Amino acid sequence: MSRFHKMVDLTRSPKEKVEEAEASMPSSIAYMPDVPYGLCISLTEVELEKLDLEENCDVGDLVHLFCMARVTSISKNETTDGCRCRIELSITNMAVEDEDNEEEPD
Repeated sequence: MSRFHKMVDLTRSPKEKVEEAEASMPSSIAYMPDVPYGLCISLTEVELEKLDLEENCDVGDLVHLFCMARVTSISKNETTDGCRCRIELSITNMAVEDEDNEEEPD
């Protein structure tokens, strides 16, 4: 049976935010989110009900996501700065677990 790789924190570090802002627009660092837009998903009450996740969570709570995503687009470009690659995914299946209320295994 295959195992998942360890979880990786994809939030931008302060250094990464500065480097990214300097490369594009130096004044934009104050408005740059910690997590890139493409990594954010939104769940409405419809999806929350389907996932059996309560709506009354608090900002800062953690939930454990386990999901499957379908590759919807792949693009690779050679540039003067090297190869650039982008893969787009559409999350198709997901399970969640409330990490703040997770029961310890027996």
